[in-house]
Amino acid sequence: MKLLKKCLFLSCALFFALPSSGGIQASEVILPPEVQAEKAAFDTFPTLIEKYETKIITQVNDQEQRIQSITIPLEPFTLSAGQTKEIEFPADLVRVMPTFYRIDVSGSGFKTTDFIQGISPTKGNQGKVSSPWFSDTTYQIRSSTFEINHVAELARGDAAYTGYKFLFTGPLSVDSIKLFEPNGRSIKMDTTAWEVLGANLPILDQITINVDATNHLSLEGITKFENDKFKRVYANPITAPDGYKVAREYYIDKGFFPGRQIYKFAPSLEIGYSPADPKMTEDPNRPGYGTYDTLDEMFASGAEHDIAMFDALYGKDLQYVLCFNDWPSWYVEGPNNAHGTPGIDNFDAAADLAAQYVSKYDQYLDGRGPTWIEVKNEASISNQWSHHNNPTPGYGWDTLADFHNKTAIAIKALSPDTLVGGSTAAWMALDNQNFQEAEYHMKFIDDTAHALDFYSYHFYESKDLILNNTATNYGGYLTGRLEADLDLLRNHMVNTNNVKPIVISETGTLHSGPNDPDYWINLKNHNSYMIRYMNRANEFDMVVPFIIPAIWWDKDAPEGLWAYNKNGQLYTDAEFGLTPMKYFFEMWDEYNGNLLPVYTNDVNDNVFAHSAQDGNVIYIAINNMNPQQAKFDINLMLDDEQIDKIERTSMYLDLGKLHFIDNEPLDNLNDIFMHVEETSIIKITLNKAPTINSTLTKMTYYGDNMLQETGSPANFVIHTPNTNVESSILRVSLGKMNGFNVPLQVSINGYNLEAHDMSYTNKADRYFGYVDFIIPPNILGLQNNIIVNVAQDGGKISTVALINLEK
Repeated sequence: MKLLKKCLFLSCALFFALPSSGGIQASEVILPPEVQAEKAAFDTFPTLIEKYETKIITQVNDQEQRIQSITIPLEPFTLSAGQTKEIEFPADLVRVMPTFYRIDVSGSGFKTTDFIQGISPTKGNQGKVSSPWFSDTTYQIRSSTFEINHVAELARGDAAYTGYKFLFTGPLSVDSIKLFEPNGRSIKMDTTAWEVLGANLPILDQITINVDATNHLSLEGITKFENDKFKRVYANPITAPDGYKVAREYYIDKGFFPGRQIYKFAPSLEIGYSPADPKMTEDPNRPGYGTYDTLDEMFASGAEHDIAMFDALYGKDLQYVLCFNDWPSWYVEGPNNAHGTPGIDNFDAAADLAAQYVSKYDQYLDGRGPTWIEVKNEASISNQWSHHNNPTPGYGWDTLADFHNKTAIAIKALSPDTLVGGSTAAWMALDNQNFQEAEYHMKFIDDTAHALDFYSYHFYESKDLILNNTATNYGGYLTGRLEADLDLLRNHMVNTNNVKPIVISETGTLHSGPNDPDYWINLKNHNSYMIRYMNRANEFDMVVPFIIPAIWWDKDAPEGLWAYNKNGQLYTDAEFGLTPMKYFFEMWDEYNGNLLPVYTNDVNDNVFAHSAQDGNVIYIAINNMNPQQAKFDINLMLDDEQIDKIERTSMYLDLGKLHFIDNEPLDNLNDIFMHVEETSIIKITLNKAPTINSTLTKMTYYGDNMLQETGSPANFVIHTPNTNVESSILRVSLGKMNGFNVPLQVSINGYNLEAHDMSYTNKADRYFGYVDFIIPPNILGLQNNIIVNVAQDGGKISTVALINLEK
């Protein structure tokens, strides 16, 4: 698309056309031996699925087919006291065992953790298995019990992967043994991470990032970078000793604070985490209700310590989110109620339990209770809200709205200052089934308008390494679906006079692992999300990255901020204890200040930017979401002699190695090289703070219609109260299964914009994204008539919006 003029705009994003040939050719990459061996193990999954009993699940957020379990061939057996039996794992299953989280043994008679021992061909009898959890009928064992080295195993030749056993000692009975991964294990391994990402494509250049250091920026009233909104961790302020340690010794000093946690009623109150915990039962005098004296007993002591820790670490005014889930068994009805979904007849009782807990918890902390309450975690999906399984269309969403309304009213009756919201939705595929999912979400907003104070959502990416280079239309959010989703929800709120803030209470990556590429996938998505949310700061009350400080209930998990040693103890020294997740904190710890306008010489480039000025320091955050490497020039709009020093903090992946560079000196602001999906923060120190006396305000105005069919021209009207516009962008969001093979044609007030080629979306699976058009401000009026035409049936124009920078 040709530029009509320079665009003064906070966040610029579209697509560079990729060349069909030419450019830098990648040299042949030889994978490290351990990666070759791991890839060979992954390649056996299709055979294993045919050979063994397996369970395949669909990942809720990205819809990937994943393998959740493989059953070990086994004749059930019973052992009397003192009897023993060895069970050897088939070699082909041992080969893939490290990719599974745990091994589940089902049976009966499991009374202690001493009934099963591990036997390794290299270490003999290893003794107790790793990190066991057991009940009377289930014994869960970490697969890390066996330290399996692929390279060493293959060196054993024909004996590779043989000799791995469990030794059982009675009395017990065993019915089955399964390799198990709770969220499912991908059956494909992408080795692109061990290449030079983007090396087979030309390096993009002549991209200019303009930072207007002569004006401040207002995002509909937000003028400063809000540390308390964006610098959060996934944790409750009142936590375990390990959680306090990580807060005290690391992330508080980085300017981050606890943001959100889930409270699960049944595990906490009905079951308890230790024998001494008070147990809630059904109230014999009020069937369906709980015995609230359990809450009184639970909050009877310890407040002095918890309040002192709260105030010392975070300050008494810390605001945070608490989400509820898993109601006790007597609240639950029906066979399909997973995650403690309350039965219809028990909505009032379940709402009352939530209200009682909020009130008593806030009293216990002397007014330091949560600011935001989410009624039910991820209730948009059926395995969290079982009423979605009812075959009546929309029934699940109708009951969900009813429960949210009842719970909000109950909570506010006892805690009137508490903000209540939902649906805390996961899998934000609003374009699913030709936008039927969007209709459900919008109706929920309408049905809860009188009771809820905010709406909350979760956005996660999958394991894809390069998001703008997938074989099919990408199902995640960072290639345009995030903005298209948020615009759809916001447009509906505006059109129904029900504009409320959004809480992003979880966001991140549906992937974890112990190696550099695994951490890279997590971190690069966190950084990309951060900039995208920052550029819409006026829409959010809170954004919480899903980064857990210390995972004391799952000490082998690699994705925590602070790790545990082989003895299950939190490392005492940050130098050894912090995982690469620390790089997210190191990236953003200094970022602060008044917002500055940022714009580029081309809006069609998958580059996102944000800037803030803190005294004599200007920060510029740049995210290169192109599948190509790129070079950037930064135009600060100040005289060069005002610049004292230039530094860069960045993170990238190269040949399978994660690199983090903090405060790297730069000679100038030209030809700044960035890797594929790299985020860099440029820190410019001036010899004095710039004098800025004027402000540009970014305002977004939405169309009067939504979700218009493609195939014929669709008409929209956008009213704008201010015609004193410095620059303007018209954003058109659209979606269709298998994308579009015809151009997008747009006119505004009779002015025809250059048609946009949509052929990059013409591939399998759902496409949902947006296209930005630069609009000459002189053609805008108080009423703007927009015609959008995509001459192909089967899709929808979801929203149109004018994004203006006004004087």
